[in-house]
Amino acid sequence: MAVSRRPMGFAPASGFTMIELMVAIVVAAILLVVAIPSFETTINSGRLSSAANEMMAGLQAARMEAVRTNRHVVLCLSPTPNAAAPACNAAGATGWIVFRDADKNGNPTAADVVRVGSFHQKVQMNASAAFGAKIAFRSDGLAYDGATGNTLLTNGAVAFCIPTRRPPENIRYVNVSVGRISITRAPGNGVCSTTVKDNNPP
Repeated sequence: MAVSRRPMGFAPASGFTMIELMVAIVVAAILLVVAIPSFETTINSGRLSSAANEMMAGLQAARMEAVRTNRHVVLCLSPTPNAAAPACNAAGATGWIVFRDADKNGNPTAADVVRVGSFHQKVQMNASAAFGAKIAFRSDGLAYDGATGNTLLTNGAVAFCIPTRRPPENIRYVNVSVGRISITRAPGNGVCSTTVKDNNPP
């Protein structure tokens, strides 16, 4: 009786059937539909929190430097925060600088810069009327109107926003009240307003 033998070196055929492959594709598509919105929410939240935390750190650094050196220290919004000769201007600001203002003229020099901050290009930044373009800290550790440096800043805020509904709370406010600095979240219904209130309670 003849016995059939499998040729040496050949393995039985294996792989996915067409049905198994289609099921795998459908499952992968469902996972992507569920995961992408969550992933986008996490990224946007991180960008907003990073910008707000960096601004808070800048304000705290300005206050500590003012107390330590017993002189005016200013945080100002700047369209050129990383330039060799940075300028203070809220219009088109892409970041901020902290600088020692020994002559109290409100204009930074490269030698006086203490700290520089910026944020992701998708994040929009707007300041309230009281905050304006700059805030000054004196040796008492309190915040003053940066335009004159003589008026105590009772309420001022900077808003960081991304025009999206992911996350629903798409705004982060950095609030400055005399010597207190805080961060609050708020929903913007997917849009970013250029008008920022001076007081944004939690």
